[in-house]
Amino acid sequence: MKNSVVKLSIAAAIIALVGLGIAEFIGTGKTSGVAWAEVAQKVNASRGVVFRVRTTGSQDPNKDWPNECTTTRRSPKYSRTDWLRGGQPNRTVSFNLDTRTMLWLDHGRKAYATETMAEEDVQSIRNEWSDPKALLDLLMSGGYKELGRKTIDGVVCQGIETTDPAAAKVSFPVKSLTAQMWVSVETGYPVLGEIEIVRKNAVQPQTSTADQFQWDVEIGTSEIDVAIPPDYQLMD
Repeated sequence: MKNSVVKLSIAAAIIALVGLGIAEFIGTGKTSGVAWAEVAQKVNASRGVVFRVRTTGSQDPNKDWPNECTTTRRSPKYSRTDWLRGGQPNRTVSFNLDTRTMLWLDHGRKAYATETMAEEDVQSIRNEWSDPKALLDLLMSGGYKELGRKTIDGVVCQGIETTDPAAAKVSFPVKSLTAQMWVSVETGYPVLGEIEIVRKNAVQPQTSTADQFQWDVEIGTSEIDVAIPPDYQLMD
């Protein structure tokens, strides 16, 4: 399989994680109820996390919510993301960094691809999105402002916000950015992440919302293994 598929998968994972607002976990040391440095520690210590990401304003309306969303299971060793269209899996990508293998399935085309990753690919994934500490180092912003408290799905949360375009940490030029993260006051874990990005020379913003978090869950091979249906064809 072409190495570009691996790169596209990594890029998609990074964009999804930007939507989490992870960049805001570590800031300038401000505290008012929630100690954000402690939030970062809890996220780093989490064995694994499950979450949903919804996007609007993409170039393809069919990939926007409510037509499509993603669900992800992720740990330092394993990751699986399913793109859901109409509530059914449309695409799936899974990584096993222990065995250096990637599996990509296109359910619409009934096709799949596998890749044995080079060491540089494994390290790139670990440094950019798989390892929690590397992720925080990659996405931490230069500062944020406190948003106070609000109740989200019955959970009392406290939020922070940044409007620094550099916090996006993406490869394309950014004209403006607004990112927020809301954390449970009780547990110290993120509950909701929202980000709005306007690319340079673009009018319509692209938004991503991450929610339905499950933190500190055990994620092993059984959570990322994907059976290849017998009628799927190997991609060239």
